[in-house]
Amino acid sequence: MAKKSPSISKKPAVHRAVEDALDMSSVQSIDDSPESHTVAAKERVRDQLGDAVANFLAQGGKVQQIEPHVTAAPPKKPLSRYGDRPI
Repeated sequence: MAKKSPSISKKPAVHRAVEDALDMSSVQSIDDSPESHTVAAKERVRDQLGDAVANFLAQGGKVQQIEPHVTAAPPKKPLSRYGDRPI
């Protein structure tokens, strides 16, 4: 049986660093209990995120700012509707 090679994450380093540093138990989905939506819970997540970003920057990571009009989606081909309607 062939051994599978480990898959390499295509996420940027900052995403991996933040995911590794965050305690995902405190980051809960909208469907969870109302206690997860308290000010204190949100403040804990903000603090963890701030610490993760600070660690990333301290290890030589860089944050890039992307212009607001730049998207990852390629432009769509124009759609021609000429002669579409039945006679």
